[in-house]
Amino acid sequence: MTLNNSQLRANAYEGNGGNINITTDHFIKSSNSILNASSKSGIDGKIYINASDTDFIGSLKILPTTFVDISNLLRDNCATDKSTFFLGKRTGLSKVFLEQ
Repeated sequence: MTLNNSQLRANAYEGNGGNINITTDHFIKSSNSILNASSKSGIDGKIYINASDTDFIGSLKILPTTFVDISNLLRDNCATDKSTFFLGKRTGLSKVFLEQ
């Protein structure tokens, strides 16, 4: 479940606030999203999140804005047609498509 610029509320003016129960494999909430279960004059509700991953901040990375220039790695016969070039890393493969 992803909340991106979203609001999930169970609020009350009189009486108790409602409860919010979320059960999912992964839960991501952007900083501008709101989860709220409050009450103006009663008891606030509770928010329960049952997810294996709720904090992705340490594992998210910003992608680079530039691409790897692999034109000097292509052989002449590959450079004339549409080709697929695999750039390998220890963590996996990145597939780069070239059109000429």
